[in-house]
Amino acid sequence: MPSIIDLTLTSITLACLFGTLFLSNRMTKLKIQIDEKKSDTQTTEENLWELNTDLSRSILTKLRLLDRLSSSQA
Repeated sequence: MPSIIDLTLTSITLACLFGTLFLSNRMTKLKIQIDEKKSDTQTTEENLWELNTDLSRSILTKLRLLDRLSSSQA
C-alpha cells in the first residue's frame, strides 16, 4: 500500500506535468497571436509608407503646377 508521501509526490508531479502542458499550449497560442500582430503591424507600416509616398507626389505635382501658373502670370 502506497504511503501518503508517495501519493502526495505523485499528485504534485502530475499537477506539474498538466500545468506544464497547459502553459506550453498557452505560450504557443500567444506566440501565434504575436506573430499575427507583427504581420498586421508590418502591413500597416507598408501601407502608411505607400500613402506617404502618394501624398508627397501629389503635393510636389501641385507645387509644380502652382510654379508654372505663377511663372506664366508673371
